[in-house]
Amino acid sequence: MGAFMLKRKDNFLLFVFIIFTLIITILLITFYTGCSSEPVTVTTTKPTTTTIKQDKTPPQWSDTYPKVESISASSFTLKIKINEAGIVYYIVINNNATPPTSQQVKDQKNYGTVTIISEDFVSIAKEVEASFVVTGLSANTDYDVYVVAEDSQSNIMSSPTKIDIKTTGSDSTPPDWISGYPQTANIGSTSFDLKVKINESGKVYYAVVSDGSAALTSAQVKSGTGFIKAGNSDVIANTEATLSITGLNSNTSYDVYVVAEDNVPNLMASPTKLDVTTLLSDTTPPNWESGYPQTANIGSTSFDLKVKINESGKVYYAVVSDGSAALTSAQVKSGTGFIKAGNSDVIANTEATLSITGLNSNTSYDVYVVAEDNVPNLMASPTKLDVTTAATDTTPPNWVAGYPAFDNITRTSLTFKVEIDESGKVYYIVVDKGSTAPTSAQVKAGVNYGSVTVRASGNTTISANTEYSFNISGLEETKEYDIYAVAEDNVPNIMATPAQKTLNITPDPEWGLDSTSRTTAQKITLTVTGGGNITYTTNGSDPDGIPDANEFTYSSAITISSSITLKYIAIKTGCKPSSIKSENFPLAIGEHYPRSGDFSKVNESGWATATWPLAANYNGSDVEFAVYSKNATKVLLEIYDTETSPTSTENAYGKDARYEYWMVKNSSDNIWRAKLSNVPPKTYYAFRVWGPNWTFDTNWKRGNSEAGFITDCDTNGNRFNPNKVLFDPYTKEISHDRNNPTALGSDNGAIYGTGGSDTSSDHVYSGPATGGVSMNRRNIDTGKYAPKAIILQDDTTSFGTKPAIPQKDAIIYEAHVRGLTMHESSSNLATILSGIATVDSVPAAYRGTYKGAGYMAKYLKALGINTIELLPVHETDNDHNPSDQSGGNYWGYMTYGYFAPDRRYSYDKSPGGPTKEFKEMVKAFHDEGIEVYLDVVFNHSGEGGIWDATTRCAELTFFRGLDNSEYYCLVPGDKKYYWETTGCGNNLRCDNPPVQNLVKDSLKYWIEKMGVDGYRFDLAPVLGRVFGGTNWDFSSSASLLTDIAAMTDTYNVEMIAEAWDLGTYQVGSFPNKWGEWNGRYRDQVRRFLKGDGNTTGPDSDPKFVQVFNGDWGYFNDQGGPHKSVNFICAHDGFTLTDLVSYNNKNNSSVIWPFGPSDGGSDSNDSWNSDLNQELRRQRIRNFFTVQMFSRGVPMIVYGDEFGRTQNGNNNPYNVDGLGTYNNYNMINTDSPNAVSGGYHNNLGTDSNADNKNALFLFAKYVMNLRKNSVALRQSDYSVTYTFKKEDGVTDLSNGDRYVWIRIDGSSKGDSDYLVFINMWTSLVNYTVPAPDSGKKWVRIIDTASWAEYNVGASAYNNYWEVTDPNAYQVTSSVSYGVNAWSVVVFQEANQ
Repeated sequence: MGAFMLKRKDNFLLFVFIIFTLIITILLITFYTGCSSEPVTVTTTKPTTTTIKQDKTPPQWSDTYPKVESISASSFTLKIKINEAGIVYYIVINNNATPPTSQQVKDQKNYGTVTIISEDFVSIAKEVEASFVVTGLSANTDYDVYVVAEDSQSNIMSSPTKIDIKTTGSDSTPPDWISGYPQTANIGSTSFDLKVKINESGKVYYAVVSDGSAALTSAQVKSGTGFIKAGNSDVIANTEATLSITGLNSNTSYDVYVVAEDNVPNLMASPTKLDVTTLLSDTTPPNWESGYPQTANIGSTSFDLKVKINESGKVYYAVVSDGSAALTSAQVKSGTGFIKAGNSDVIANTEATLSITGLNSNTSYDVYVVAEDNVPNLMASPTKLDVTTAATDTTPPNWVAGYPAFDNITRTSLTFKVEIDESGKVYYIVVDKGSTAPTSAQVKAGVNYGSVTVRASGNTTISANTEYSFNISGLEETKEYDIYAVAEDNVPNIMATPAQKTLNITPDPEWGLDSTSRTTAQKITLTVTGGGNITYTTNGSDPDGIPDANEFTYSSAITISSSITLKYIAIKTGCKPSSIKSENFPLAIGEHYPRSGDFSKVNESGWATATWPLAANYNGSDVEFAVYSKNATKVLLEIYDTETSPTSTENAYGKDARYEYWMVKNSSDNIWRAKLSNVPPKTYYAFRVWGPNWTFDTNWKRGNSEAGFITDCDTNGNRFNPNKVLFDPYTKEISHDRNNPTALGSDNGAIYGTGGSDTSSDHVYSGPATGGVSMNRRNIDTGKYAPKAIILQDDTTSFGTKPAIPQKDAIIYEAHVRGLTMHESSSNLATILSGIATVDSVPAAYRGTYKGAGYMAKYLKALGINTIELLPVHETDNDHNPSDQSGGNYWGYMTYGYFAPDRRYSYDKSPGGPTKEFKEMVKAFHDEGIEVYLDVVFNHSGEGGIWDATTRCAELTFFRGLDNSEYYCLVPGDKKYYWETTGCGNNLRCDNPPVQNLVKDSLKYWIEKMGVDGYRFDLAPVLGRVFGGTNWDFSSSASLLTDIAAMTDTYNVEMIAEAWDLGTYQVGSFPNKWGEWNGRYRDQVRRFLKGDGNTTGPDSDPKFVQVFNGDWGYFNDQGGPHKSVNFICAHDGFTLTDLVSYNNKNNSSVIWPFGPSDGGSDSNDSWNSDLNQELRRQRIRNFFTVQMFSRGVPMIVYGDEFGRTQNGNNNPYNVDGLGTYNNYNMINTDSPNAVSGGYHNNLGTDSNADNKNALFLFAKYVMNLRKNSVALRQSDYSVTYTFKKEDGVTDLSNGDRYVWIRIDGSSKGDSDYLVFINMWTSLVNYTVPAPDSGKKWVRIIDTASWAEYNVGASAYNNYWEVTDPNAYQVTSSVSYGVNAWSVVVFQEANQ
């Protein structure tokens, strides 16, 4: 849809002409791209439909990637870039190790015998370079690096890319032992293990000498000669290795020397000595554990021999004829000359089983068994066991009682269970019921026999008395079957005849109407012929005969209290289930609800006179609902499911309402009310509304009905439509956005519109919502798709203690919740600012969320910020914002929920999660002494305007469907049109008490319940527009404006107006106690600091001097200079870096992730600084200095402190990506715009070469200077600001480009300041006056490029602390040369 964003007074003349001439062919916009503090242009676009194809192709490497750079002795940098968004994985392994598969690289785990030395992964955007810095490597060493990528559809490259690298050889340091190493273990009588671990890869050497021998040197140990034992082994860094040393004498002490070297090689200076004493020799044979040896499982030709000894070793056995001569241990061990013989290794205290087969049946044997340990020590004599085999088995097995049996029977499958009394095999076949019975052999064969077709067959080996289940599937629903089974043992002996089981079908059940049924709640009986169990569902799902949360066992008549589809099924033991029967039981609209218990009505007779407040509020466990509509004729409350997911709101869509109730209107306040019993928290609800243009008709039903329709919009402006489900404007949270991709599926937002084929424009729609049938848009039922209100209990999360900062002390940081932390650099913030400030890094999972924003509190505090102003966080339609191109609604100036925090910005997206998480964020800021302001949009709503010239089609999601003419300003002579001055399709009717109450209730809620400290009101004059019979004209005494002003004292909050809209510019005209964005300040400062010479003028037409001085002509009667919010840049418009880098906007030509965007002002008062990067940095310092020394409250936009650029896009309302995210990697570098990301290198490289952004350090300094200076933070004009020419004496004239300013801070017990501003093209000499007695002037700021350099041991960064002895100081009047395009500040201090 189109985007219409006019923001200038001259455009308003065109707008008025359109309204009053009623040229209805001009369509005002429907979707908003952001309310602007600067003029923007008109752009219209046409809706498109995109077919999404499944991606099965893995990503590809961009040219020259992956690549390795910056190889050192211990590290290297791996750079990557792919052709689509995805994840890149790498591992580092030893040279020539077994290559990994792609999956093994992704798993990031050791595989086979390969140990991974380093591994990591990173999410990466399309064609955006990312880097890994790999550290901890050994010097002068070859490594293999493997890299693989997969896309967001989990398509992974078929094989990883291999890169060979070798670290440099500058390492001269030998390795160190890891703590606890070397060490000995497993000491035996003739051996021990030596365990070693070092901090880098290399080699370990050892030497064993006699106890007390002369100490060895490292070289001697490495030589390996002349010792009892010696050896060596390669080792991997930080990996334990074990060297086994054998062949020693028992009960002997030794000295063991161990030394290590790395791969350079660097050998340790001296070896480590360990003392080892071997154990005494073992001469004792093992013993049998109690009860062993023993025989088991004696059969006709075999038996098992079970053994267990007290130490590891070997067991031998020999089988001889019964009564044979006794055997010795040695004879048994020899294993020769016996009927059967054998042996087996055994583990200490662990039973082992030896199976002896091939014997004769019914025969007695002597079995001799002996054991030895590993020394070996053989038992002195063997143990003799007597065994008699069983007689030959000729009897087939028997079925265990109850088998074979059926289980888990469905219409097409079953489980066939079998169990027999001895081990063997079971066979089965399935044939049609009534077929000729098979023989046992035919069942065993499992194939067709005679004329009989075998439908299924199978067999299994089975143990005695152990149940086995065959899963038989693929049966025909309407057929009955005979199943035959037969078993045989291992001899084999097969059963003489197979067992037969018949699978019958349960007869279909029938329903009847119980005689006690009422007209509003029917009772249904269910029966089945011949008995059996019946189960049923009422939610539309198919029953399967197994009761659960949604399927119930029938026991008595079912009460039908809502319009349901009753599905039921009958089951008899051993039979197939019946077919599923389905019946619909509709009730009248409004009668589908429980008559008692949960969700039943409470005191319905009192609803008409009730006075409980708007919204859905708990009263005990009951919930009281209330919604305003003056002109509605019927309001239906719909209750949807209760959310069960702990992470989402998935139950809010895809389903029709669960219950419904007719609400009752209190005629005294036009509020419709209802009260329900025991409603669980996290339950979704919504409304359907009828009115004069669409009357109630009993034939209306859900699912795309036109019953009752008269017209889309009548002469009174009514646009009621019961097909459009509406959320509660007062809800504390909204389930999802109107365009949420998951909720809509293959449909789109057009379903929320009205109109049809009877209009001059074809408003028909076809999609899944209409079953693929073209349908009038007005008839599409949005119940399964529309956003829902959520019933929540009061959240008790603390928002901390409000800092209560006086407005005069505020330094405001305007930021986007998502843009503040979404960039991956926020997760490395603590490292980036190491040595500059102590801050928190944002955990990766929290980036772009309220929770993540809270982690930024310490960063803002260190910067000098004490107030954060968040772009709109009220629920808006942004779930569908693309991540790989511009589009959607990033800024968020199309509000839907005035009480609901935007769910997209919450890490916890479950019901209640955004509310709790927002308050946790506020507490994090409050704990650091930072206040939180919200940018709020009460001038228009997200529903926008009419969609085309027919005037019939418009979105209905909340206000418009509840009562269009009550919530919106309509053109008096033709109420199909909207009277508006926002450029966003509608004006809220802010002179109407219900709308005024909504605004004030919202403000109070966020102050009292959510912890907010202040507001910035978008297009605030709309709140003061009062209907005068033809138009809504601005009045500074409008009741809503004065009521809001009064709240500043009541709640100790700040109210700040954007004091203009399309039709009026009211900066300085709002009621006392309001603060205002001062657009005049922005324009005059921008112009003067690019050399326009707009120096001074009358108070009624202020220029640079007047706005620097707090715009006295407009704000002296508004409460003081602190009511002027002095901004140079804001979210809409150039960033500060772009302001000094571009003459014109680049909106349509920049590419993702910086655009393209439409709209944007062509009048930016910008200058590209003649493409001089050094001058650009200098000018940024000028702006910061002037802004922080001006009277009023300064506001900067996020990222300006370190040079964020949008590559010249001055209207990135639709860019939800890198271009609008703070990239904190710009801080720890001298070249902020040269970091990875595709930024235009606007600022070049500063002169310090210290890997610190000099602009960031300067901004931090000057903001903290203001924060700590009383003189610069005043609520009145009592501090004298003196403005002169450069000599400090001559009065200024308009056109002068160099200004001398003295700020008399000493009158407030603070310092005096001199501010010298030279916007001339060459150096100008300024007079520094003599300081006061006992004082001196200290230069604390010089923005000129010379002061950016390192000088001697000092890095100036253009500022000096007033206590710095190296700072330039004067104690008498002197002349000071101020360079072209620069600003100098002196501070008076004690000598």
